[in-house]
Amino acid sequence: MRTKFRMSTLILVVTSLMILTNFSISYADSQPLYEGTGESTNLSQSEIGGLLEKKYYEVYQSWKNQGINDVQALSVRMLATSFSYENGAYLVDKQEVSGTEYDEVLYFKKDSTFSFTFNAPKEGLYVIAVEYYPKNSTSEYLELSVKVNGQFEFYESRRLTFPFSWQYEKKDFDTDRYGNQIVPKQLKEYKWYKNYVQDPLHLQEGALRFYFKEGENRVTIQNISEDVLIGSIEISSPETLLNYATYLKSHVGEVVSNTLLTYSAEEIWSKNNLMTRMSASKDVNLTPYDYRYDLINVIDGKSWKSAGQSITWRVDVPKSGFYYIALKAKQDQKVNRPVFRNLYIDGQLPFSEARHIRFVYTPSWANQTIADDNDKPYKIFLTKGVHEISLEVDASPFRRVIEKSREIIDDVNALSLDIKKLTGNTVDLNRDFSVIDYIPDIVDRLTRWETQLQEELNYLNKLCGEKKSSSEATFIKMAITHIRTLKEEPNEIPKRLSILSEGSSSILMYLSSLVSSLEENPLYVNKLYLYGDDTKLPAPTVGIWKKMTDGFKRFLLSFTNNPYQIKSNTTEEIEIWVNRPRTYVELMQKITDREFTTKTGYKVNFSVMPDEGKLILANAAGQQPDAALGISNWLPFELAIRGAVYDLRQFKDFGDFIKVFSPGAFLPYIIDEGVYGIPETQDFWVLFYRKDIFDKLNLPVPNNWDDVLAILPELQRYGMNFYVPLAGSGGFKPFSVTVPFIYQFNGKLYSDDGMSTAINSEEGIRGMEFMAKLFTMYSVPMQVPNFYNHFRYGMLPVGISNFSTYVQLLIAAPEIKGLWDIALYPGVVNANGEVERWAPGSAQSCVIFKSSKKKEETWEFLKWWMSTETQASFAQDLRMTYGDEYIWNSANIEAFKQLPWDPHHKEVILQQWEYLKEVPKTPGSYMLEREISNIWNRIVFQGENPRNAIDDGTIVVNREIRKKMEEFGYIQDGKIVKPYKIATVEMVKGWMRDAGK
Repeated sequence: MRTKFRMSTLILVVTSLMILTNFSISYADSQPLYEGTGESTNLSQSEIGGLLEKKYYEVYQSWKNQGINDVQALSVRMLATSFSYENGAYLVDKQEVSGTEYDEVLYFKKDSTFSFTFNAPKEGLYVIAVEYYPKNSTSEYLELSVKVNGQFEFYESRRLTFPFSWQYEKKDFDTDRYGNQIVPKQLKEYKWYKNYVQDPLHLQEGALRFYFKEGENRVTIQNISEDVLIGSIEISSPETLLNYATYLKSHVGEVVSNTLLTYSAEEIWSKNNLMTRMSASKDVNLTPYDYRYDLINVIDGKSWKSAGQSITWRVDVPKSGFYYIALKAKQDQKVNRPVFRNLYIDGQLPFSEARHIRFVYTPSWANQTIADDNDKPYKIFLTKGVHEISLEVDASPFRRVIEKSREIIDDVNALSLDIKKLTGNTVDLNRDFSVIDYIPDIVDRLTRWETQLQEELNYLNKLCGEKKSSSEATFIKMAITHIRTLKEEPNEIPKRLSILSEGSSSILMYLSSLVSSLEENPLYVNKLYLYGDDTKLPAPTVGIWKKMTDGFKRFLLSFTNNPYQIKSNTTEEIEIWVNRPRTYVELMQKITDREFTTKTGYKVNFSVMPDEGKLILANAAGQQPDAALGISNWLPFELAIRGAVYDLRQFKDFGDFIKVFSPGAFLPYIIDEGVYGIPETQDFWVLFYRKDIFDKLNLPVPNNWDDVLAILPELQRYGMNFYVPLAGSGGFKPFSVTVPFIYQFNGKLYSDDGMSTAINSEEGIRGMEFMAKLFTMYSVPMQVPNFYNHFRYGMLPVGISNFSTYVQLLIAAPEIKGLWDIALYPGVVNANGEVERWAPGSAQSCVIFKSSKKKEETWEFLKWWMSTETQASFAQDLRMTYGDEYIWNSANIEAFKQLPWDPHHKEVILQQWEYLKEVPKTPGSYMLEREISNIWNRIVFQGENPRNAIDDGTIVVNREIRKKMEEFGYIQDGKIVKPYKIATVEMVKGWMRDAGK
């Protein structure tokens, strides 16, 4: 017994030494991959803080402290002919441009720059205005950077935004087939704009100041968004506004009497943000209103809430005089606090108090007259004729609270990381920590936060003026309470990270929620009134009887009104079933009626398909639609192998049509060179990483798997790790998380004739061995229930994930806004030194059914639906109608290029899509997917030898493939009667090249 024990101990020791030796060799071999390239260019957080510019409010305050003030009474216009320019910019004669007064203007291409010299008569602060004309119809705004004397004077000057204005294509509303009004298409206004450089977040009042020394100053402007024309640059003194009392004295006239001018809020003349929208509400208090139909009758406050968003109405005034301006509005989103708007008349602030117009909390519709803080209405002088009245969302009253909260958020993140560097990510609750010895100023930090937040709470309460606390005040109070708890026992903070920086009730989350809430200032508007003395405004709400009767009518109507339910395919319309929520289907129906039916005459009827499994049942029952959209990428194959869907290669223009797609996205839809589906949306797998943590730990962003292995020791030293998607997929590992390893090691899934699997090739074995070693040798986490949360809280500051995580981080992680980024999927370096980054990426798809009697018409619809113009328009309309969180990831690459995503992120995704290679399907491929998962589980959890596990799995897969091949007629009596051709990327590329020949 003792001998047996000794032998077991010896084996255990030798095995441990072998693992440690292998790890040391692997790590040593990988070290030069990021150390041998010369000195590191990565900087610590403190070093970066010293190199990057300070925020504008800090720089501006510094100028004031130095006695540098606004210059007075100066305006200098610099014409394009005085610019020096490079990187593709050039002068254009005025005959080629409409509406310009200049002989020549500058064609300012994306990434190009121009410079000019400004001779400042004296040292001081100036403002800069840009005169520009749009050339590209896709961008929502112009983005420029501005340097003065070779430097960015403040951080915001790296990326400055200049708005365009948008108008609706028509002022009246068409109706859809169900009698509901349709929001018209939005068009960018092509005209000359002149706008001052402003804070991109619109928290600062008015134009941003720039410091110019006396004498020559060199100004350099770079275009970082889209091609535009530049007419001139104006450098001038900051604007000085009259106060309200002086404004009244400067106009002669009386307040009009017995006058009421009423304008529906949806009669928008223009707006400066694509996302501001009007919508239909079934609220009986609004007009127009009909309980049967959706009538457009309100400015949607959820879309008109971000600082800088402006809406302009055009009014026709019958006589000159002073008018009061009122809105029938509802502000029920921000409880016990006001929202603010800036008032512009004909594009100008009439007086200084026209900033920060207050709209108080109103749980129901109310008439709110534009007035001062004491509710005394402002008198606005208007001459007879047409005028433009604009209201702009204003968050500047909350600026100081937002800025201070962001400072503390950064400090909390920094302290949390300092503590994790001390304790690691997993804290032993039974261990005592002496945090004060390592972070001696920790109590001072907490005290400073407490004092600062108390000051902001007092300011916010005074600003809101409500008797009850707002939700924003509650966030601050909860954060202060947590800070006081941490101050009492600072050495216990490692055990209380849940109230410092992790979890939904932490200081970090409260302050992040505070910032997000203060940045949002929604206001719903139904009517705009101009009125005078002795004039009574219409009641904003209807009586209780009207509400009851109309509510009962809508209740009865709900039993019969279901326009998007599935119908039998017996009409002359093209019948389309859509596997998406009704919100999508309604918009698809409206766009199709407005665009496709108008152009072609073909009518299309959409129905919501609650379960895509109905397609298989419908096929068995002979009740298929003409086409289906939004179905999973595996379903077209299952339908095609049973003869239910049509081969789209039979259409002559198929090769030309598919050129806007990723070739690798078609692989699941191909059987024997027939194509039975079109990719509709497209996923992407990229590397997500926390910039703040990488900077703090001085880590490079990994480019390949060797780079990943090189940073693991440093991450794990602090209790952090790298996320591999296998950890998030439960017991069964789908193809999407396993095949990248096989593809990147140049392996294949199937033999050339498709009758067996090729995972037991040397390349396949190496890929699956590495896939397992990441967990068994390099200790990446095996189970991660939610990467999104682990990433937010810094436990997994880097990992591979997809589109769904991207949307979550954009929309639902305000506490790390600006602190994360994406990079290409880490890959394997091949013999030529290139990184193989292959990964799947198709998402939903479209099919045409073989039984359809309208195949040509349906094909015309599919081509229109997946065209670049339609996909870009639908993505825009989707966001405009339902909000920023409705992001459409079109499979049409050209349409995707036009979407208003972050330019860097878009570039990374487009590069990754060059390596998109989906899994081709064969009869029995489901067994291959299951066995690859089983192989990984046996190696990782049971310690089985990789080659033995792969060989056993190969036998199971080959048996199932041959069984299925026999079932579908590829094998008879044990002999191959026809080969099964495996789809490849090269095959699809060949179809694209041969199109039209």
